[in-house]
Formats: sequence, structure tokens, C-alpha cells
Amino acid sequence: MLKRNRGFTLLELMIVVVIVAILAAVALPSYNDYVLRGYITQATNTLSADRIAMEQFYQDNRAYTTTGAFTTPCGGGGQNDVTTAILNAFTITCVITTPAGQPANSGYTITATGGKIKSTTNFVYTIAQDGSQVTTNLGGTWAPVPAPNTCWVIKKGQTCT
Repeated sequence: MLKRNRGFTLLELMIVVVIVAILAAVALPSYNDYVLRGYITQATNTLSADRIAMEQFYQDNRAYTTTGAFTTPCGGGGQNDVTTAILNAFTITCVITTPAGQPANSGYTITATGGKIKSTTNFVYTIAQDGSQVTTNLGGTWAPVPAPNTCWVIKKGQTCT
């Protein structure tokens, strides 16, 4: 009795490889956007927490700048410095500002700038003492920044309403 060899032909294997490649081509961009949105959420959550730290400091000291022995959380280098937040893809910076028509050093702007990871390059988010949340720049295929620019864009194609 003859035994017949069983297996797949080269054509059948190539068809499977093509199907897997098509599925990967569709799924990979979606997965990359999903990961990017996670990094952006981490950055915007950190900005919100940093604003709370700044407002708590202001309530205690009636200033955003260092007063006496109390070091400002806005780049003052103390243990509560908001710029020391460890983020995977963004860098946090804080600047004391003087808003138009206000006393000197009566404001601040905290900025999350992407670039630690390639997919976050050119993404920039800010929050100020008045609570205004602005998407300063968007990277990759997410551009342009929406108008009006009064929110943090955390999804591709999102607009501020």
C-alpha cells in the first residue's frame, strides 16, 4: 500500500502570508494610534495634576514664585517640582508668566512637549493659571491644530467645541 504525502502547497502558503500581511497592514496603524493616545493621556493627566500643585502652592503662599523658604513647584527644584515628572514620551516644563493687565509673575504656563519617543515628536500641550488647555502643536498625520484651539486634542481628527 502506498502512503500519500500530505501537506500544504507553496501556493497555499503564499496565500496565507498575503492574508496575514494585509491584516497587519490594517491593524498596525490602529495599534500605533492607540499607543500614542496612551502617551498623550499620560501627558495631559500630568499637566492637570501639575496645575493642582501650582494652585495649592498659590493658596499657601499667595504667589507662584518661590517665597522665603517655600520653593515654587514651577521649576524651583524642590521635592514638589512639577518639571521632574517622569513620563515615557513627554518632557514637562514650567514658566512663570505675567498675563496681560495682571501683576508681575501672577501666572504660569506648564508645557508637555513630545519627542522622547518618535511617535510623539511635535506634540505640544499647555495649561495656564486660568485653566486654559491648549494644543500648541500636533505631529504626524494628526495635524492641523483645530480652531478654536481651546482643548487638548487626544484623538486623531478631534475638534474643540
